[in-house]
Amino acid sequence: MIERIASKYHLSELTSLENLSYNYVMKGLQNDKPIILKLSLDINGLKREANAIRAFQGYGAVLVLEEEDGVLILERSLPGRSLKEYFPDRDDEAVKIVCDVIKRLHQAPIVGVETPLPMLHRHYCARPPKLLRSVGWKEGVNRIYLNKALALEEELLKSTGPPVLLHGDLHHDNIIRNGNSW
Repeated sequence: MIERIASKYHLSELTSLENLSYNYVMKGLQNDKPIILKLSLDINGLKREANAIRAFQGYGAVLVLEEEDGVLILERSLPGRSLKEYFPDRDDEAVKIVCDVIKRLHQAPIVGVETPLPMLHRHYCARPPKLLRSVGWKEGVNRIYLNKALALEEELLKSTGPPVLLHGDLHHDNIIRNGNSW
């Protein structure tokens, strides 16, 4: 599969990254341009990820160079060091960097996102009846606590500002140094 993708997209010097978890990720070159190749069995999940990355274009995200079912080719950040290197010795600086990255990402407009992304209020609005049915009163859930939790949830949702795009996988290994920025 990797050979077919490498031939189709003119990829070379592909090597696996060390911090793999769910997807298979490699770094390499497309022609002479540094890239990241991401392969996943979760085709729909990778499509959502590509759409989210595109939504963050111009606000601190890398470019999506190529996409097909289960395959994503991304621009590679250079020097490519992750914020993980700052822990534990430079925690204060790392927190400031994370806050700056989040502020930049939250400036991305929601309008124009190709695939509708899940909205927090829709997620929670659909959940309480389902929660009540699945938990039920028979299983020892105290009705007072459940009602209080639902009321707090409603209050928190009413107190939010305008909606922003959230990065669904924002952690120290996904905050990468690119030139003089993160």
